[in-house]
Amino acid sequence: MEDVPRIYHMRPTRIAGKRLLPLNVLCARYPELSKQVMAKYKGREAVPKRPLPELGCTWADCVMFATVHPSKIRDSIVRAGHTWPERGIRFLGIRADNAAFSARNTVIWLYTDTGRADLATPKADVVPFTVERVAELKDLQSGTQSYLREMKQVGRRPLLFVGVPHVLHRGEIPRDLCEEIVV
Repeated sequence: MEDVPRIYHMRPTRIAGKRLLPLNVLCARYPELSKQVMAKYKGREAVPKRPLPELGCTWADCVMFATVHPSKIRDSIVRAGHTWPERGIRFLGIRADNAAFSARNTVIWLYTDTGRADLATPKADVVPFTVERVAELKDLQSGTQSYLREMKQVGRRPLLFVGVPHVLHRGEIPRDLCEEIVV
């Protein structure tokens, strides 16, 4: 069935092992990668520690995916006047109907707020995972384009996934279930 939605994980530059691992597991298992992995949270160190009561863990205990195809993210970033790497960025895509995902181990953060809020508190817009809900979240939200224009005006490189709904999966994902794409 080709109309099954996919979700996307930004492929790390250096990838280790045969599984996508939650941040906490990755840093414990591959300490040499820890510094590189945590660098993306500079200034936002509380984000991985954010509680995720729906799954009884923190965000760092999950593998995170975007519901929006990376080409839509790229197009929006470029439309706002930012550059995109000429060689592209690698992502891993996986079907949202994969048996690894269930309402017991996976949730969707709708990301309805694009402003900075308390990074240490649980988010109110976290909903149970369903394939149907993922299918509804394939487009960027209106606040994303505003955020991208604002970052351009102040001369800052935007974060790639602001305003992009996230799928948070508590557990590991075999990489062979994923398809690599370059955008």
